[in-house]
Amino acid sequence: MKAVVVLVVLGVLLALVAGFNFYESEPMDDMRQRADALPLPKDFVLLSESYSPGAMEMFGSLPSLERVYHASWPGLCDSLRDLGSHLGGPTNLAPIPGPYADSLCNCGALYGSGWRGWIRNYRDYEVTLTAWRPGFLRGHAWERPSGFLLLYPNYGPVTKARIVIPDGRARVVVELIARRGR
Repeated sequence: MKAVVVLVVLGVLLALVAGFNFYESEPMDDMRQRADALPLPKDFVLLSESYSPGAMEMFGSLPSLERVYHASWPGLCDSLRDLGSHLGGPTNLAPIPGPYADSLCNCGALYGSGWRGWIRNYRDYEVTLTAWRPGFLRGHAWERPSGFLLLYPNYGPVTKARIVIPDGRARVVVELIARRGR
């Protein structure tokens, strides 16, 4: 009889712990671990990371993690396509328009979540890999030759933080978007 009571109490405690994990719906830690495990080429240099928790309502956006890198351009598109083919099934990204095909490339793939994502009902992440040849984005409002402005976070005395991509290096964005399980 004592053994049954102990097992019931342990079961209730385990259910409470599992309930807290389900209640905490943010997969940020899992997304970071999965992004760290991506087999990126050796010459990728991480510049910034941003996380959006999404709006967890019926019509809200999904959590996403975006990392910006710089890398050498020659062969970059081929290595991104190769990386995408090793991750999982392709996604339905729109093709690059003809005039931009030599200056921009993107590919997408599905990437399985870790156990922390799985228990929050995120079975996989959609990975989008996008690269722009060096100098392609110069002159646009969000990127300048001396770096692009960081709009958020805007805390305290540092108001003009910039991220500079060295000349001759391509801008690469790797984004993981959480997808709900079915």
